[in-house]
Amino acid sequence: MAVSQAASATPEVRQRKRPVRKFDVAIYVLIVLLSLTALVPIGWMVTTALKSKAALYAYPPQFFPSQFHWENFIDGAKAINFVQLFFNSCIITGLSVIGAVFSSSVVAYGLSRIRFPGRRVLFFAFVGSMMLPPIVSLFPLFYVYNQIGWYNTWLPLIVPAYFGSPFFIFLARQYYTGIPLDYDEAAKIDGAGHWTIFTRIMLPLTKPVWITMAILAFQASWNDYLTPLV
Repeated sequence: MAVSQAASATPEVRQRKRPVRKFDVAIYVLIVLLSLTALVPIGWMVTTALKSKAALYAYPPQFFPSQFHWENFIDGAKAINFVQLFFNSCIITGLSVIGAVFSSSVVAYGLSRIRFPGRRVLFFAFVGSMMLPPIVSLFPLFYVYNQIGWYNTWLPLIVPAYFGSPFFIFLARQYYTGIPLDYDEAAKIDGAGHWTIFTRIMLPLTKPVWITMAILAFQASWNDYLTPLV
C-alpha cells in the first residue's frame, strides 16, 4: 500500500519545480561572463590571422579588422610548406605512439605477470625516474645522438619511444595487476606461452589503458616543440 502511494506520488513530485532565485541567476550570469573571457584570446587569434600587415601593427589595436584577408591562410601554408610539414609530423607522431604504447605494455606485462628476482626493484627504478625532469637529460642525449650520427634526423624523435615510457609502464602495470592470475594459469594449462597470453588475453582485457596511453603519447609527441628544435 505504501509502495503504491509512493509510486502515485512520484509524478506529482517530479512536476514540482524549484523556484528560480535571483542568486541562481546571478551565478549563471557570472559563469557565462567568465566563460566568455576564456574565448577572447581565441577570438583575438582568429581576427589577427585575418588582418593585413598594416592592421597587425596598428595602434591602438583593433579587435575586428576593417577588411578580412582570407588569403593569409593560403599564403602562410605555401610559405612554410605546410602540407609536407604536416605529413612529417603525422609520421613521427604515429611511429612514436606505436612504439611508446607497445613497448610500455610489454614491459608492464613482464613486471606484473612474470615472477623474477628484482622485479620490484626494477619497477621502483622506473617510478623513480619520473622524478627526473626531462630538461636534465636533454643535453646529454643531444651529445649522444650527435656522436652516433643521429643529429638532424627523425631517429631521436622516434627510436626512444620504443624503449618504453616510465609513466606508461607504471600505468599499465597497475592496470595489469588488477586482472586475476587465474586467466594466465588456465592459458598455461592449455599450452599457451607468455606471448599468447599477452596478445590473446591481456590485450583484449586492457583496451582502456591502451587507449589512454595512445592519447597521452599522441599529445606528448604532437605538442613536443623543444626536442625537434634542439
